[in-house]
Amino acid sequence: LPVVFPGRGGGYFFRGGLGSLLKDVRPDLVHVEEEPWSVSAFQFAALKARAGFRYLLFSWENLRKDFHGLRGWMERRTIRAVDLGIGGNEAAAREMRRKGVEAVCVLPQLGLDPERFRRGDGPRPGVFTIGYAGRLVPEKGVDLLLRAAAGLGGSWRLKLLGSGPEKKALRALAEELGLPPRVEFLLAVDPPEVADFLRGIDVLALPSVTAETWAEQFGHVLIEAMSTEVPVVASRSGAIPEVVGDAGLLFPEGDVSALTGVLADLREDAKLAEALGAKGRKRVLERYTWERIAGRTLEVYRSLLNDEVPVRRSRTSESEEPGSGEKARP
Repeated sequence: LPVVFPGRGGGYFFRGGLGSLLKDVRPDLVHVEEEPWSVSAFQFAALKARAGFRYLLFSWENLRKDFHGLRGWMERRTIRAVDLGIGGNEAAAREMRRKGVEAVCVLPQLGLDPERFRRGDGPRPGVFTIGYAGRLVPEKGVDLLLRAAAGLGGSWRLKLLGSGPEKKALRALAEELGLPPRVEFLLAVDPPEVADFLRGIDVLALPSVTAETWAEQFGHVLIEAMSTEVPVVASRSGAIPEVVGDAGLLFPEGDVSALTGVLADLREDAKLAEALGAKGRKRVLERYTWERIAGRTLEVYRSLLNDEVPVRRSRTSESEEPGSGEKARP
């Protein structure tokens, strides 16, 4: 359907035809992947009573955000229409419950093909090689990684894959720290090529730092590295601990010396690195393949359609309070 403001995240909306489409298709369930404050999510909420579908809403938002005015009104109306919420992480699920969604479960909905992301047959690099893949922005903490590597001592290399507004500043910092011979800035590549990059490093680092308006919501490169049996070291920002579990080494946000320490541990302990690589692969196969996520999503659909989740009756007045019901955890 044609939309107004395409590509504007929560600001885009369907220009026309959504009501007719729902009338023709008559869906049993509508799965919307937008934040509850988005205009498009509100459009589905407004049509729910007339179309008679079950409303499932997925959200990544893991920080507390309270809206006022028109946007706040639309969000409240949307929340009241949602029968089941899915949080991409635990914090997102808590935020949906706080705002009034009665039934919520956690399901990241970001997976991968484990056959594409698997360990290669060739040997690991001869020199201990640290890798980073992602945006070059302040909240990703790449400056901390440069400082941590500078304190590592001994033999090592650092490969930074990605682009972003911080690239010039990071190059300058590397120069200031005397690191250019050991640090390589690589241009961003298409997703299929990330697997090749991962096969050429010994450890993947993600030193994210929580900002006022952002905390790591998932960190897809983590599961890509884990699937490739590359051990990961990462900060405790946002959802990182729940993604990594015990399959990697975590350190406090912003702690350069701690990051240096875990990198040194992996460089000096080949058995630890091998064990974490195997744990990472196992965790991905159990939780993060497309097949596993599709299967769990289907279970969520069935729980909703089989009335295992309390379904909300539509409300015509904003003053009406949501009904009660147990929280479903498919």
